[in-house]
Amino acid sequence: VHKHRDGQWRLRIVLRPGLRLSWAFDLRKDAQEHEGTLRAIRQAKRHDLMDFIADNRDKLGVLHEKIREIGVARLRVADLLPPPEGITIGELADEFLSYIERTTAKSRYQSSFSPSTVSKYRRNLNRFLEWLPLKRATLAHEINESTLRAFHEYLVAQGSASRRISPIGADRAVTPIQTLFTWASDAGRRSKGAVDGLRPLRFTKSKNPYGDVKSLTTEELDAIRPHCSAEVWAIVTTTAELGLRISETLFLRVSDVDLEAGFVSVRPHQDRRLKSASSVRDLPVSKTLKPVLKAAVAAAGTREHLWSDEWRAKGPSESADAWRAGYHRLGTQWENACKKAGVKGTLHSLRHTFGARLADAGVPPRDIASMLGHSSVSTTERYWRTRFDRDRKLAVLRILEQSEGAPTVPPLRAKKGGRSTMPTQPEKRGAPRTAQRKAS
Repeated sequence: VHKHRDGQWRLRIVLRPGLRLSWAFDLRKDAQEHEGTLRAIRQAKRHDLMDFIADNRDKLGVLHEKIREIGVARLRVADLLPPPEGITIGELADEFLSYIERTTAKSRYQSSFSPSTVSKYRRNLNRFLEWLPLKRATLAHEINESTLRAFHEYLVAQGSASRRISPIGADRAVTPIQTLFTWASDAGRRSKGAVDGLRPLRFTKSKNPYGDVKSLTTEELDAIRPHCSAEVWAIVTTTAELGLRISETLFLRVSDVDLEAGFVSVRPHQDRRLKSASSVRDLPVSKTLKPVLKAAVAAAGTREHLWSDEWRAKGPSESADAWRAGYHRLGTQWENACKKAGVKGTLHSLRHTFGARLADAGVPPRDIASMLGHSSVSTTERYWRTRFDRDRKLAVLRILEQSEGAPTVPPLRAKKGGRSTMPTQPEKRGAPRTAQRKAS
């Protein structure tokens, strides 16, 4: 800082060789305060802020005030930029819903959105917009992770009295909002480009009350069986013996069952597509399942599907999402049977039961992934990890049972200086050091 002329003080800074900036101030005190700001930036090695000053020398006052409010360590360059053009969450949601309705729309998994997914997203987004204080007029930039958490808590609290929404169900209601913000911040997917200032929102999902992998034992299945009808138990047995997803089980066709070869084919259906390309697979039929499938094929007669239409359709037509009505009817019967038997589990627990049995039998994770139709082995490793941890604990228990008492700890040998070391093996005289290492 130096005096330029009467009544004017000048602040100069050399950012890099060949780049010198200067500012004029009426008061020496103001010039010295801004000089302290620049020295703090240089001392903190905030090169991003230095580059910002080089490109926007007229923003020195804004930078100075922001550092006084926030601090040089927490300040971001985005805080110095003018606020982005306001876009309401209602406008953004309408644009997003019109996008996912197109056949060319792709999710982050590079798959198109099914009609059932579109209707679910529309329903949950409208519920979220109605919950906001300003509803559709709320600015999208004002929504953050805290907003999602508050909405999640609202669903769980209100659902206990009206719709009985569990924490897991509230997670599914929050997912469309996360997808909306991920799409809005992706310049490649949004036709108008990414919205400035928007970023994907992170949300920690609730813990599964049944644990990471909930599998049912033989005793639990035997307790549930008396409370299920004949066809429901046939569906349950087929799901548990083949490790199918419940949607794959409900859409099995008679032509998919080949009892002579002993295999069941899982193929995409015109009304229900599979989850991924790895879901297409052929599964062997066990001795327990063979009579169940034989009776189901005989009961189907000339019908295309293996099970009756009540488990898939809602009314005369079978739309892409009509199978959910039958799925909910099946889930209600299964839930009532589990309550009467005193067992905790879901329909998806039957698929976990199949994976857990394979892991207990020592089947490698890659083979389990092929049977379950997982596209990644990392998804299957949770079955193997559960079994591996259990085996390690059993092995430790056997070691403790075989030992008569507490394990004997070798005594420590005193060393000069007060330290102690573990006793070493006596050196073999006449043997070279290499031979001693090999012997040890």
